[in-house]
Amino acid sequence: MMKRCPQCNRVEIDAALAFCRLDGARLVSFDNESPTAVFGSAPATATETRRITSRRPGSTRKQPIDSIAVLPFENASDPNAEYLSDGITEHIINNLSQLPKLKVMARSTVFSYKGQQLDARRAGNELGVQAVVTGRVQQLGDHLTIGIELVDVADGSQLWGERYSRQMADIFKLQEEIAEQITSKLRIKLTGPQKKRLGKRHTKDSEAYQLYLKGRYFWNKRTEEDANKGIECFQLALAIDANFALAYTGLADCQTLLGDVGVQAISPKEAFNRAHASVVRALKLDDSLAEGHSTLGHLSMHLFDWPTAERELLRAIELNCNYAPAWFYYAYFLAFTGERTASIEKMRHALSLDPLSLPANTSFGELLHFAGRLDESIQQFQKAIELDAYKPVARLELGRAYETRAQFALAITEFNQARKLSGDSPESLASLSHCYAVSGQIEEARTLLAKLKQLAATRYVSAYDFALLHCGLGEFDEALEWLNRSYEIHDGWMIYITVDPRWESLRDDARFIEIVRRVGLLN
Repeated sequence: MMKRCPQCNRVEIDAALAFCRLDGARLVSFDNESPTAVFGSAPATATETRRITSRRPGSTRKQPIDSIAVLPFENASDPNAEYLSDGITEHIINNLSQLPKLKVMARSTVFSYKGQQLDARRAGNELGVQAVVTGRVQQLGDHLTIGIELVDVADGSQLWGERYSRQMADIFKLQEEIAEQITSKLRIKLTGPQKKRLGKRHTKDSEAYQLYLKGRYFWNKRTEEDANKGIECFQLALAIDANFALAYTGLADCQTLLGDVGVQAISPKEAFNRAHASVVRALKLDDSLAEGHSTLGHLSMHLFDWPTAERELLRAIELNCNYAPAWFYYAYFLAFTGERTASIEKMRHALSLDPLSLPANTSFGELLHFAGRLDESIQQFQKAIELDAYKPVARLELGRAYETRAQFALAITEFNQARKLSGDSPESLASLSHCYAVSGQIEEARTLLAKLKQLAATRYVSAYDFALLHCGLGEFDEALEWLNRSYEIHDGWMIYITVDPRWESLRDDARFIEIVRRVGLLN
């Protein structure tokens, strides 16, 4: 379980809450009800905005709020509309994150609260922020109703609350109004350019926008099947609006996912080249997209274009210093290019924005592993497992850390756990097989190697993994042959070649050094 900060005030106050709604000339009170309960019972028939005021003492805060979390909005529609509540939440996060003086918790952290019965003040204290936004979304045909509340974490008071009832075609104007209201209540003074960025519309077509939200909804699931669904949604959005730059960025992210480590469903080089074309198109349409520059920076590493990778990632951070993925990728860039201490510092910053993200927590452990800080690395992987014990990635990384320490029995236990959780994924089989090989269990290693070769007849299996397996078996010529193949197809793991400790036995081989040089990572 995540530990709460001892400096935070965790005293919960049991008090009857009273919320009011102005109904014509008559003030109707809703004692002991939350704003979301009020929103759910209110009619949704006309274009309107109704303010929710609190009969609790108002916030006594006089200073601007400098940190906020937007918790996942509740979906009050049928399950097929989940993408809409998620998408509106993400839109507000992305909008607010563009304000440089405001720290905004990243999507993957706040979505760890999804589906829970939330106490805004408690969540705010757990996340270490000063304010929390909660909301509820209901879609009935072309009609959209959103209830939203902004809570001061210090005393639990409501800073602001409103109920909006609009047509779906008005979603753009509605999101602008919400962003304006939140920044106003946070006492943040916006410059002219900041106001312009908050009010920016990436498309004028509400149908294209809804398809974009669906695409992001699928992409966030991070599976092969959902990545393909996301691609379909983004392509449909672009068929409606060919100048929708964000949709091109979403398309690039899905295309990248299909070739990257963790999924690797198709030839990596094919996936990365498609994604590159998509994100370049996005940035030609709109060069101010932090998301686009971050994606291009990530892709450029896989295309072995390190100067472009650094430039694009720094540009993404410059455009949006709250965009956690850019910090995440930049930390890896620094590790791959030899700046391992700096990489850990940058990943710490990414974690400050996204503390409950399983990928970020696991990656922090991985960077500690690369830096040789094994005890810290193992502790971090164990922390990541606490976040989600049913995802295999942290188990795989923990197993690799144990393997580096030659604690093979512990490593094999973790790899077998990952194997069960992933349903015999190629990565889990390869990791286990390599561990068997280096621990002297040659027969077991060759059995799994044969199984991986069978899998490779029907799907993509990492050439990098085959190279590692032969290296573990001491078959260095075969290992280098597979590693050259991995280089040619830009296998997603190739950018790890300088930091992966499993290559230790080949580091001084001239043929290995030449491959590192071609990848562009020879210091």
